Amino acid sequence: MFIYCDKETALFYAGYGIFNPPYEFEIMEKILNSSVIVEYMFIISKPYRDNWRAYSKIFLEKIRIPILNKDEIEKLRMLSKKEEIDEFVLWLYEGKRTGKVFVSKLF
Repeated sequence: MFIYCDKETALFYAGYGIFNPPYEFEIMEKILNSSVIVEYMFIISKPYRDNWRAYSKIFLEKIRIPILNKDEIEKLRMLSKKEEIDEFVLWLYEGKRTGKVFVSKLF
């Protein structure tokens, strides 16, 4: 799970941070916590005890974020139900436009 924290004095331990994201953190959090990314991480990451998956940097850095237009950003911002967010993010990753265009590197 990806969590957004806007406290400048916050400290995170044994984790990774996103600096200079392509979109505001609210949008990034919705994309990164979508079932699309969970499924992707399940496929590419190493299984541990009880099928637990590690979100280590070697796997996280492979995530690509779709380039969104203003309407898509606004739609994602307005969505609040998990099922709706998942459906929309899946649509984004399935190549909604001619060709798939993604931000090249996130982590």
